[in-house]
Amino acid sequence: MTYYEYAGEMQELCFKISQAQKVLGETGLYDFYYATSTGFEELRGKMSVEEADRPIDKNQEETLENTSAYVKEVQQQAAEKLGQEATA
Repeated sequence: MTYYEYAGEMQELCFKISQAQKVLGETGLYDFYYATSTGFEELRGKMSVEEADRPIDKNQEETLENTSAYVKEVQQQAAEKLGQEATA
């Protein structure tokens, strides 16, 4: 995976987390992850071709895996909250 692809994946994951945090009422975490998503978007627009094409390192691979797992967890929590609100 290239660094450009990594930044795109992280942008999308952080945006998903921000939306789930919004549902959960965690405004601080919503703000943090929304800003992080925006930061990755800006990073992708500013990186050089050389930087964009370089492969990601092991730490970035682990970060991507951990963030993906967290997305699933927080989206599940948000879905449960919405389900409870719908039946209340």
